Amino acid sequence: DGGLLMEMRKAGSTASLALFEKFQGVSDASQLTNMRVELELGDMFLEIPIGFDSYILKFVLHDWETSKRKLLLHNLQKAMRPDSELYVVESCNEDGHYANFNKWRTITRSYFTNGKELSKADIQAECLSEGLYFDRSIELAFGTIYRLSVFRFLKRI
Repeated sequence: DGGLLMEMRKAGSTASLALFEKFQGVSDASQLTNMRVELELGDMFLEIPIGFDSYILKFVLHDWETSKRKLLLHNLQKAMRPDSELYVVESCNEDGHYANFNKWRTITRSYFTNGKELSKADIQAECLSEGLYFDRSIELAFGTIYRLSVFRFLKRI
């Protein structure tokens, strides 16, 4: 929906920002335009726009079965320049501390999207298999029930 990109712009980002989305995924394109965020329509399983500095996948990988995730990561790797970065934002439950909320997310993902909760190791292995090398990650905690993992990957040169 472009919320993250609009928040980046509000925070002062001067980067060229574009939301790549299927048409039905965009609720209000005028908000994007007002925030100087380009809208590019397409299908991430067919082709991804080339040449951006950074690509962000926010809560995307968990929605798809393994073969679709690998196709998406392959397409991203092809679209990336040698100096591009990929940021993957997912909710990973590694230690059980955030179990209640993440278990609920896992149940709803499985039921509604055929997705699954991915571990950090899952994400790193799938990206590596498509030529994307893990650089680093950070954990963002929101209270005691919700945590996000943000991973940075670089293209294999």
